[in-house]
Order: sequence, then structure tokens, then C-alpha cells
Amino acid sequence: MRRFRRKTYLLPGLALICFVLAAAVFLPRHGAERTVLSPEERAWLDANCDSLFLYFNTDFPPIEFISPEGEFAGLGADVIAAVEERLGVTFPRRPCSDWNRHLEALASGECAIAPTIVRTPDREEYAFFSQPYARVPVVIISTRSKQDLESLDDLAGLDVAVVSGYATEQYVRTVNNDRYHVIPKWNVPDGLRAVSFGEVDAFVENLAVAAYYTDREGLSNLRVSGTTDFFFDWSIGVSRRYPLLSSAIRKALADIPPSELEAMQRCWISMETHQGLSPEAIRTLGLAALFVGALLVGLTVITLFLKRRLNEKVQSLQEAQQELLAQSQRLQHAEKMEALGTLAGGIAHDFNNILQIISGYAQLMMARNTGDEPGSDELAQILGASRRAAALINQLLAFSRKMESRKVPLNINREIANASHILKQTIPRMIGIRLALAPALRIVKADPVQIEQILLNLAANAVDAMPDGGSLLFATANVDLDGAMCRELGDVAAGEFVMFSVSDSGKGIPGEIIDKVFNPFFTTKEPGKGTGLGLSSTYGIVKNHDGCIRCRSEEGRGTSFEVFLPASPVQMEPDSRDENLAGVQSRGDETILVVDDEPGILEQTREFLSMSGYTVLTAESGERALEVFGKNPGTDLVLLDLNMPGMGGYRCLSELLKLSPTLKVLIVSGHSAFGQYGENLTRGASGFLGKPYRMEELAVRVREVLDGASGD
Repeated sequence: MRRFRRKTYLLPGLALICFVLAAAVFLPRHGAERTVLSPEERAWLDANCDSLFLYFNTDFPPIEFISPEGEFAGLGADVIAAVEERLGVTFPRRPCSDWNRHLEALASGECAIAPTIVRTPDREEYAFFSQPYARVPVVIISTRSKQDLESLDDLAGLDVAVVSGYATEQYVRTVNNDRYHVIPKWNVPDGLRAVSFGEVDAFVENLAVAAYYTDREGLSNLRVSGTTDFFFDWSIGVSRRYPLLSSAIRKALADIPPSELEAMQRCWISMETHQGLSPEAIRTLGLAALFVGALLVGLTVITLFLKRRLNEKVQSLQEAQQELLAQSQRLQHAEKMEALGTLAGGIAHDFNNILQIISGYAQLMMARNTGDEPGSDELAQILGASRRAAALINQLLAFSRKMESRKVPLNINREIANASHILKQTIPRMIGIRLALAPALRIVKADPVQIEQILLNLAANAVDAMPDGGSLLFATANVDLDGAMCRELGDVAAGEFVMFSVSDSGKGIPGEIIDKVFNPFFTTKEPGKGTGLGLSSTYGIVKNHDGCIRCRSEEGRGTSFEVFLPASPVQMEPDSRDENLAGVQSRGDETILVVDDEPGILEQTREFLSMSGYTVLTAESGERALEVFGKNPGTDLVLLDLNMPGMGGYRCLSELLKLSPTLKVLIVSGHSAFGQYGENLTRGASGFLGKPYRMEELAVRVREVLDGASGD
């Protein structure tokens, strides 16, 4: 009897041991261990933590910035969160966009904690510093055309930009010795744009933040040309008014395992893969080995439990695999679009210049023709081809999201009504158009030109799918997307949307190619009938409006494209647009200086403006423009290209306005980035005209600027 009881108690005891070990291995740990503080530190921290403000930089990604949800994010945010977890407190946050103001608050004690700061001698006068938790090199950034700026010694005599108040500025000024001109900038994007558009020769900044903004701003002409012997060793700074806070933070930071800090750094500023097993992985493997040994003893007790859990895990993994596959397909598509968009943005300027030369001379030759002379039809063909080439570039820029958008409150029902009116005049009569428009449709904020492009692109595809006739249906609806629907559509936030669809009764799309329809240059049409850019540009425009697009099709029963755009917070009917320029005078007798490094554009512009009655001066560079203007101070208008060798157009603009602050300057450029940054890049100028342009358009814009009319 006594022997039987021993066996009875043995099995439950073994089961209990196995359960405890299983929990140690498989259940997640909740929180890190608290840092051991002195009684004085703990009492002071508990009494004052609510008044110890943490200031963070709002515009220093990926180190410190505000997330789309308005939260403190970045490497500094992750490190501070780990410190707070170990201290058992949460410090109140205050965003600060001005770094110099940030430092002043740290010195006065208004700011208690600076999550990411570089230790310098002058800052040690008013702040304590923890041990560094990340290190990033400071590099020299220039345009790709400058090949010899490998070190600070190569910057002699040049203009060098730095961010005002950053540790880089102090370092650059310390080693300068009057060799180069230091130009302070408000923040990192300002410094990068100044280099990209020729305002300065180089920009010195830490690699992590500079690389982030170079990619985000699409500044494809920049590169890292050289290095320095300076590194950003980022620490946590604490105002010297709070010594107990400083000692507590230093202890908590020291308790964070190096592997955890390395993982945070890799997450934000490194692409290197971790080699070897981390201490956490070694600990887990040790516990797993111990568990397996105990599991062999109590296997008969927990086999059924593990089998059930295994089935649940398999089902969960299968669902996760399907979701991962869908996300991977969306990511691959986005990467293709981004790569092609970067290429399009890079070639747009040169390509538009070439198109301007071709179309400009064709327009001049047609203007010289007094009647039905030989060659008129050929010139018209040249002009038509150049316009199609310009439209192709615009399509590339549209789906790459590098083309300017003019978003206004818009009623999609009205846009569909206008588009259907156009289509009724152009599509075959055996195709009927039906409208199913929802009443009281929500207003969206969108570019009317690009929305029209979406409607016409989708309608053109629908018409091609019905060669023998059929039905073309436009429909709209107010929809509310929940989390499940957003995951199905991909990359949109839940909320109120407007859905509009274009459907046909054609032959449908085969299932094996339906996932490829938005890929650039993919088309099922025969050669000469399509470029494969219509749906790609539609996809890019929709993404640029923070929306999504879905294709539904069934072979033999037609296809439907559904577009979802977020509803505007302000639900007001838009005013009608009046873009009528009829009656604008296009001739004059003023003096105009034309500045462009392309001889063909320079000559055709001079000839056209001379034919229009103007006195025309020309210059092939910024330096020559200043010389010509100095000899002709009575010049009424300057037509200025910005992307030129030498001093460049941007610096030339600044020098011209110094000579004559009231001078009227019309920027004429083919660079695609001017649409996005035009207001900042052309400050002081009177207007902007993109290449390629029609000569009549040039004449109207010149007259508008000379007469003081607005014409953005």
C-alpha cells in the first residue's frame, strides 16, 4: 500500500515540474527587472518624476521624430522607453523643433532630459551625460558632379552647410581655420536641399539622419563624397540641476544588455545582420534543454496537451504565412514602382530640356510659315510626338509619386459626370455608358486633373476590353473601412472613404495575370496598342492620395476597378474652377534677359520673344547673366534656368535680387523636384514655368509676370 502511494504522488509531481519549465520556456517575459537605486534616489524620483520634462527633437529621424500618430519615435525613444521601464516611471514629453531652444531649456532646467545628445565641452557646463549608447560617423555630402571632396581639407574656399546648434557645427568651426565658409541651416533637409540645388558646395552631417532624408526627399543627385574624424556618440543628457536623476538614469542605462541596445540601433540606423547567438537566445536554449530532459520523464502526462497546442500553432502559422505572402507581394510591387520612379525623377530634367528644343524649333518653323507650305504636316507630327513624350514622362512621375499635386475639395460625382461627357464624344457608339452615383457623396481632397486621368485611363482599358461593344458603368458610394477590410486592401488606415468604380462587360482578366496589372510596362495588348503605363500611373496617383485600388474580374463576365479615397474632414462643396486665359496679351516691348546653358533653348527663346516685340539679351551661365545685367540695369524681366553648371541658377537668383530687389524673375526649368519644393526653391522669384512648354504658354506667362498678375 505504501509503495502504491509513492507512485500516485510521483506522476503529479513530475507533471508540475514540467508545467513550470514549460512556462519558463514558452510564455513571454513581462517587463525587465527594476534597476536598484539608493533610497535617496528612489524617494526623490518618485516625488518629482511628473515634473521632469523630457524634450525631444520633432524633425531628426530616424533618431528622434514625431510618428504619424503624434508620438515620440526613433532610436532615442526606444532607449528612453527601456530606461523608464527599469526605473518604473514615465517622464512627461515635450516636442521641440528648435534645437537651440532645446539646449537653452536643458541649461535652465526647464528640460530635465535630452534623450539624444552629443557630449561637448560647452554642454558639460550645464548637463550631465550618460555613457554613449550609439555611434554614427559624420560625413561630407555633395552632388555627384563634385569628385574631389574627400576630406575637410578639400573644402578650402567653398561654402559648407551645417545645422545650426548641432555638435557638427561646433566641430566644423573648430577645425575650420578660415579655410571655408560655414553656412548655418535650420535643419538637415534644408542643408541637403541647399547642396542639391547649388546653394552651397557641401553639407557636413551625421550619416544616419542624412541618409534617411536623402532617400525620403528623392534627392538623387547627392552622394557621400568624403569622411571626417568626428563621430556622433549619442548619450542621454540630464540638466545639472538634477544630479539624482542623472545617477538614476546612468544606472538604468547600464542595466540594459548590450545586445538589446545593438538591436535598437540595427532597427533604426543599420542594415548589418547580427552574427552569433545573443545572451537571450543562449538562456532560452538552456531552459529548453532542461525542459526536454524533464519532459521525457513526464511525457505520458502532457502528450495530449502538447498535441492540441501544436495543432493550434500550425493553424496560426498557416494564417500568418498567407498574410506574409500578401504583404511580400505588395512590398515587391512598391519597390518596383519606387525604383522606376527614382529613374524617372533623375532623367526628367534632361529629357524635358531635349523635348523643349525639339518642340520649340518646330513651333518656330510653324510660326514662320505664312500658309500651306511644304513640311507643315511633318512639323505637326513632330509637335504631336513631343507632346506624347512629355505625357509619358508625366505618367512616369505620376505613378512614382514625384509629380506635383494640386489637391482641392472635390466631388467625385461631378468629375465622373464630366469624364462621361468626354467619353460619349470619343468612344465607339456600340458601348453604352451608365452612371450609378450615390447621392450625398462625401467630399475628397484630390487633384482634379489626376482624378480625371484615373477615370480616363480606367475607361480606356474598359473600352479596349469590349471590341464588340458592351456596357461601361461608373458607380460611387460612401464606405466605412474597418480593420479587416483595411488589411485586405493593404496599407490604408480605417475610417470614412469614398469609393468609385469603373466596370465593363468585357472578356475579363485571366486569374494568373490579375496580380500583374499594376506593374509598370505590363500589358496584354499587341505591340503599338499600349505602353503598360496606364494602370501603373493610376496606381501611383491613388497612392499619392493616401488611397488604394482593387481589381475584380471574372473571365467572360467583365472587370471592375474600385478606387478608395479618404473622405475630407471638411465636407464643403468645391467652387467651380475658372482656368480661362482667353484675352491675355502675349506681346510687349520690354527688355528680357534669357539665361540657360542649353544653346538650342537659348536661341529659340530669343527668336520667339524677338518676334513678339521684346528686346532680348542672352546669357549661357549664371556668371555671364550677372555680367550682362550689370551692363543693362534697366532689364525688365529675367527668364532663369536653375540647373546650370558653375554658380548655378539658385545662387544667380540671389545675386540678381541683391543687385535689384524689385527685379522680376521667371524660373523656367525641367527639373521634376521643383513641383514639390518650388515655393522654397524659388523664393524671391515671380513665377515658375515647367519644360517643355508651348511658345504661346511662354508668351502668356511672360506677360503675366511683367504685368504683375499671379500665375502659380
